[in-house]
Amino acid sequence: MRTLVAHPLAIRQNYQGTGQPTVSALRLDVREEPTRYLLEADLPGIEETDIKIEVREQHLTISAEPDASEENRIYLVKERGNAGYSRRLSLPTDADPQNVEAVFRNGVLCIEIGKRPEAQPRTIEVKGA
Repeated sequence: MRTLVAHPLAIRQNYQGTGQPTVSALRLDVREEPTRYLLEADLPGIEETDIKIEVREQHLTISAEPDASEENRIYLVKERGNAGYSRRLSLPTDADPQNVEAVFRNGVLCIEIGKRPEAQPRTIEVKGA
């Protein structure tokens, strides 16, 4: 993708057995289509109500925190992480911050960011003389 630049807010940390949740950079797939940008992210163990998406100026921030009740559990073996996720993206100039939609289904977050109408391709009719 030519202009969408990602800046992780945090890096993945290994579980240290402290029982404290960590924060991981949210890994994304990003596609550009003629009229929109599509972002997809896997969020295992996250509920729809735990996801926060914010658009401010030309920045999109996605964050998700797992259920807090996980912190007080004692594990004999802990191989699966319970990290929260966070990611901030600088949107390209042709992205429309007013035209953002998100759907969360089966652990996958899909975000659609429309392009500004003036940035979308148009077909010019060629007329004979």
